[in-house]
Amino acid sequence: MAKWSGVYLHDSLKLLKKAEKWLEDEVENTELTEKILCESDDDFIHFGRRECAEGLLEQIKKWRKEMFNEE
Repeated sequence: MAKWSGVYLHDSLKLLKKAEKWLEDEVENTELTEKILCESDDDFIHFGRRECAEGLLEQIKKWRKEMFNEE
């Protein structure tokens, strides 16, 4: 694995931004916002994907705050 050079760090940040963008799109493009609206197994899968994406985005924000001592 490469050392944490400026290039490698830049690539890692680009990758994280792409992942965050994908998660945001997953949240925005899933119409099911409440579990009670699910009518089929597919609906539950889509709802679960949205719920997972929301949770991961929140966790990334939490980790950023911890890393940079933000409140």
